[in-house]
Amino acid sequence: MTAAVRAGLAVCLIGVAAVAWGGDEAHMAAVPAGGFTRGADELDEDEKPPREVHLDAFHIDVHETSVAQFAAFVDATGYRTMAEREGWAYPAGASPYGVHDMAGNAWEWVTDWYSSGYYRRAPAHNPPGPDSGRERVLRGGGWYLDPLSLRTAGRYSEPPTMRNDLIGFRCALSTR
Repeated sequence: MTAAVRAGLAVCLIGVAAVAWGGDEAHMAAVPAGGFTRGADELDEDEKPPREVHLDAFHIDVHETSVAQFAAFVDATGYRTMAEREGWAYPAGASPYGVHDMAGNAWEWVTDWYSSGYYRRAPAHNPPGPDSGRERVLRGGGWYLDPLSLRTAGRYSEPPTMRNDLIGFRCALSTR
């Protein structure tokens, strides 16, 4: 582990803002380096084709970031969301690695820009996502969707300025 990890620093991606904060590794699951099948043939065209992707090892929050955790982070760092900076009004299943609610609780922002054809041309090792775009990717589906739509392969996009009570995020930390 790096010195930054030992010091408890995590990089938390909130929408499009990367913010360093004092994370708690005890609440993160270690995901070993390896391959998984990304995508699906069953439903949405932009999830096709399913293919093997390899990622380096990383840590990910076991649960989505709670309102209380985000409030503590804001209190500790003085962080202000884009909504606050620009004066917007806004409302306040485990994986094999022990990560909960990956599908069906809330859509979760990921760092990738959205591109409908990205899966077809993406590299097979640590795909970085498109370099730019107008919309960011959301994954997992929300509690209001039918069960068929609640899948970790589920991929949706919205402008990074989108805000509502159906979208959350989860922190992830590289182990390098």
